[in-house]
Amino acid sequence: MNLNKKLIIFAAALLLIMVAAVPASADEIAFKNLISRLSDEGLVPDSRGTITSYGTYEDNLALLGYVQWFPLREAKNFVLSAKVDWTNSMEHPDSTKAGCGFIYQAQEDGPNHMMASVRLDGTMHISGLKDYVYLKYGNVYYGQPSVEGSADLTIVVNDIYLTVFVNGERVIQKAGLPIFGSSIGLATLSGTNFSWGTKCSWSDIYLYTW
Repeated sequence: MNLNKKLIIFAAALLLIMVAAVPASADEIAFKNLISRLSDEGLVPDSRGTITSYGTYEDNLALLGYVQWFPLREAKNFVLSAKVDWTNSMEHPDSTKAGCGFIYQAQEDGPNHMMASVRLDGTMHISGLKDYVYLKYGNVYYGQPSVEGSADLTIVVNDIYLTVFVNGERVIQKAGLPIFGSSIGLATLSGTNFSWGTKCSWSDIYLYTW
């Protein structure tokens, strides 16, 4: 074996060692622990699925009562988790309409979707849209109202079942929900028409699929 070939093999082996030696971040470890916990609770079948990280994303909308969403990918059964931060361009927005959350089971080429969102009045809402008709599936208080704040949001979607965690606490669980499609994404709900409106930012976005 010539020297150049030996050097190439050595460099490739070193690269593999370096990649294998890169430690998981604290956020990734926390998400893996969450998946193990959900598996123990029977909310996901096991912890051998696929984890995808999406980093961070920020969006804003100044159109009172409207929703704007950014698609991530398609998945039918999954766990989606992120730290969500929000703020508003005015001191007193409509806190019942303003919020941040996740769109899921959405039609790729239509309006129909499901949504889980934290609202600024301190409530978590489960809602949907079918043929431009708004659907309500309940809401529950998760914390104190805040025009500017943050929360750790996790949803577990398994077919027609939905479980929502806010700040590590299970706040709502629903069964028999409709399935419109398989697109999932990040949703901004505007509570004002003023200036830049309602701003949402998502960090440590992790998706687990099986």
